Amino acid sequence: MEAVSFAFATASVLELCLQTGKAIYTRSQAYRRAEPEIYEANIRIQGSWLKIEHQLTALLAVWEALPSDYILHQERVLQVLQMKLESAAKRLDRLMANSHEDKVVLDPTIDAGRLPVIRTLPTISRVKYALYAKASLERIVEDLDKWQRDFDPSWFFLGRMAIPIIDQELAGKRAAESNAVRTLVEMRDARRINASGTGRTGPIFLSSRYKITQQEGICLSSASTGRNSLHELLILDHVPVTHPSDVEHKTKEVRTLAKVLSSVDPELSGLLRCLGVIKLMASPSDKPTGFNFVFNLPPFLHDSKAIGLRSVLLEKPPQYPLTDRVALAVSLARAVVFFHSSGFVHKNILPENIVLCQPSPGTLGTPFLVGFDQLRAAEGRTYMAGDNRWEGNLYRHPGRQGIHPEEEYIMQHDIYSLGVCLLELGLWSSFVKYDDDDNQAPPTPAEWLQISELISARDKRRAATEIKEILINVAQKNLPRLIGRIYTEVVVSCLTCLDKDNELFGDEKEFQDEDGIQVGVRYIEKVSLLLEESRYRLSAG
Repeated sequence: MEAVSFAFATASVLELCLQTGKAIYTRSQAYRRAEPEIYEANIRIQGSWLKIEHQLTALLAVWEALPSDYILHQERVLQVLQMKLESAAKRLDRLMANSHEDKVVLDPTIDAGRLPVIRTLPTISRVKYALYAKASLERIVEDLDKWQRDFDPSWFFLGRMAIPIIDQELAGKRAAESNAVRTLVEMRDARRINASGTGRTGPIFLSSRYKITQQEGICLSSASTGRNSLHELLILDHVPVTHPSDVEHKTKEVRTLAKVLSSVDPELSGLLRCLGVIKLMASPSDKPTGFNFVFNLPPFLHDSKAIGLRSVLLEKPPQYPLTDRVALAVSLARAVVFFHSSGFVHKNILPENIVLCQPSPGTLGTPFLVGFDQLRAAEGRTYMAGDNRWEGNLYRHPGRQGIHPEEEYIMQHDIYSLGVCLLELGLWSSFVKYDDDDNQAPPTPAEWLQISELISARDKRRAATEIKEILINVAQKNLPRLIGRIYTEVVVSCLTCLDKDNELFGDEKEFQDEDGIQVGVRYIEKVSLLLEESRYRLSAG
């Protein structure tokens, strides 16, 4: 079947979701004058649906131009939404029926043909009904919000697709009505500027007069903190210029990423919003020697403490609930997919590049991915350069280790690094140890990991492959009893994502499409969505 006819044939589930969702919106309006608790729950239902509706309407407008792999994925996701919407409609219908059984007095001022509006009930019946209705409505909100979290990674992956109609259909009114659509448009705009130098742009580099005070490094982290003129907490991330002849190219990539990050939703993406970038220069006439990304925190984290994940992993004894740790893993996985959707590979995913913002002592906090010092556009140039630090190589695929890595960097290498981090989170034990009494002592591997001889072996490639097998064996042996089968499956899938016999990710040859759609879809389905499922099951008990 040709791509256009295939897309047309599968669009029906999308249209059905829109139809059912609009019906639910109309039903929920029937409770606009009900008890305060019921009214609030209905407002949340309407808000959740409107956000989904804006995205689905935009998706429908470009549906026929989308790749078949992406359409198949979205069809599966939309079938889940349709089931949730049908269930929600039945719940609302039961509420309407129960309201009649309890002899609800209906509002006589409503127009004929409109759904009944609850006005009053006898006191005992009203309280009983309100509790029952509130629980039912909150279940609808929970279902819609969970689906939204599952859908967003694939929604933002539209940012990678070189399809002009996406820009034509999503800009303007659609972007103005929806934050999710606007963010996607700005992601695509920034990527187009980087690729061709055309598109809307604006200032992203901060003035030399921009003042940051109280700068302080975050322990065992690549980032640091500072305060702006309003005394608000900032996160700073340094990007050096390692190749003096490449200043122009690095400036372009820094500008593009900063533009993308200037519009992100931190709660949604696992990435901080960028206020701008400071160029570091010895004198005004010199070329930049580096850049400092300046990030601000969401309002609910303004009074938080910033701490590196490595420091938290080294805390004794462990003190955070399993559900919080899995939520951290979910957020990290979302950050990776959002970063890839922006057209970049990170190249340095490890605990030192994950900052936790803790609003109060004893809480794990909200994680954010930083450490963009090795950032590169996915299709950009690569210097095939590395280093021999074992504590860095531990998080790199065997093909990307050493001074001169054998393989060019691709998205799957980030996925491998994520898998090592997820393994640490599942075990809740740091793979890297530091001497508390000697700050100058080099880091050492955790004793139980048994890789000390391998990290000093002469044959680095063979040693790296053996370390990878050790990590896989540790995951398969320990994670199922600690954190469950689904989480274990995700970790092993990440660690073997470049293996030819990987059953979840498939043959590497399948992932050679220009926009990385196939590997992106597999990642969303086999990593991001499964981690969400793991968190949901743990939360449900």
